[in-house]
Amino acid sequence: MIFITLSLRFAVLRLICLCKAMNLSQNSKLAELLSSIDFLKSQLVDIRSENTTLRNEIATLNNKIQVLENSTDGSSNMPQLIQELANREICACNIIVHGLQESSSNDPTVRIASDIKLLGDNIHPFNLSLPQDLKLFRLGRKISGKPRPLKVVLQSKEMALNLVSVFNSHKRTQSVPANSISISRGRTLLEHQEIRRVYTELENRKKNGEHNISIKYRNGIPLIVPNSGGVSGSHSNHPSSSLSKN
Repeated sequence: MIFITLSLRFAVLRLICLCKAMNLSQNSKLAELLSSIDFLKSQLVDIRSENTTLRNEIATLNNKIQVLENSTDGSSNMPQLIQELANREICACNIIVHGLQESSSNDPTVRIASDIKLLGDNIHPFNLSLPQDLKLFRLGRKISGKPRPLKVVLQSKEMALNLVSVFNSHKRTQSVPANSISISRGRTLLEHQEIRRVYTELENRKKNGEHNISIKYRNGIPLIVPNSGGVSGSHSNHPSSSLSKN
C-alpha cells in the first residue's frame, strides 16, 4: 500500500515537472515570437520610410517631366528649364504658412520668436515639431488686421514634405479647426503663375455656366476636374500676390 502511494506521488511529481517544463518551453517560444514581431515592426518602419523616399523622388521626377512637357521649345528654353528645376529643388525645403497671427512688435527678434512659438503651438498637437536650425520670414507688405504668409525654410525637403503631409492629413479628417492656419509647400514663381492661370480659368468657366468643376492637385500640379471633392474657390495652395520678404 505504501509502495502504491509512493508511486502515485512520484507520478504526480513527474507530471508537475513535465508541466513546468512545457510551460517554460512555451514561454520561451512566446518570447521568441514577440521578439520576431518586434523585429518585423522595425522592418516595417524602415520599409515605410523607404517608400516615402521613393514617392518623393517619383513626385520630383513627375514635376520635372511636367516642366519639360509644358515647354513649347525645349532646346531654346533649356537654360530656363534648368533654372526652374534648380529653383524647385530649393523650394522643396520650404513651407508657406497662412493665417498665423503676426506680432505687432517693431523688433525683428521678437517677431521671429513669436512666429516660432505660435507655429510650434499649432503643430504640436499632431506630434510635429520645428527643428532648432530654421529660417523664417513674412512675405509681402503689412496689411492692418491681416497676417502675412510666413515662409519657413527647413533643413531638407523630406522634413518639409512630412510636415505639410501630416498637418493637412489631420485637417482633412477635421481634427484641425476649420479656422486654423493652413500649410502648403514652397513653390517657384512659375508654379505660382501656373496656379493663378488655373484659378482664373476656373472662375471664367464657372461664369460661363460650368459649375460642376473644381481644382485638384496631382503631384503639386493644379488641374480642373469634374467635382468629386476637389478644391473649389479659395485654397491654401492658392498663391499670394506678394512674394517679397519683410
